Amino acid sequence: MPTYVDIELFGRTFNVRETYISSTILVLLLIAITIIIRVFFISRFTLDKPKPFQVVVEYILETLDKFTKGAAGHLGSKLSPYILALGFFIITNGWVELFGIRTPLSDLSVTAALALITFFLINYYGFRAKGVRGRLASYLKPNPIMAPFKFISDMILPVSLSCRMFGNLMGGYIVMGLLYEALIGLVKKWVVSVVVAAALPGIFAMYFTIFHAAVQFYIFSVLSLTFIGEATD
Repeated sequence: MPTYVDIELFGRTFNVRETYISSTILVLLLIAITIIIRVFFISRFTLDKPKPFQVVVEYILETLDKFTKGAAGHLGSKLSPYILALGFFIITNGWVELFGIRTPLSDLSVTAALALITFFLINYYGFRAKGVRGRLASYLKPNPIMAPFKFISDMILPVSLSCRMFGNLMGGYIVMGLLYEALIGLVKKWVVSVVVAAALPGIFAMYFTIFHAAVQFYIFSVLSLTFIGEATD
């Protein structure tokens, strides 16, 4: 169940979800880091003798551009900024569990917000590429009888995208919680040593918080780009 925190503001007490607070803090932190990098680093990039940081940044952006173009075709370069922002948001929100904070991505409303952004982009680029008539006519292909099923499939996309990420991240959060409780109980009964009980959660956390978040970003971004590409094809 979501954990709520009481916040006093302007003489009133607001009951806010912990995941909303942590997500907002992370977004503000990412914005601040982005501004610092743009002002103090990117503005000093040169073509003659690039420094190691510039080489790394250019390599990441070139790799991202190839990735988006491979999944969404000619729209890849336009979608690269969205995928980059999505990557930073999902990965950093997954990593907060390392500090004992529940990841905001285990809250369905957070993943639903990301899915709705993708859903908006799918229809925006779909209508822009084909027009209203062409977009609606695509539901009649290859057979008009498929129109209701294709429409339902498109409408259910936000549910599919949000529930997939929510279920995977929530599952990892629950597994880690059960592991902690089980190891605490075993230590109290002296079945396992304190060293083992301290080491095992760290090993599993490497997967469920670091690697797992990166995997979920990759899946979400590939699906988003694929759906946008299909809508404009």
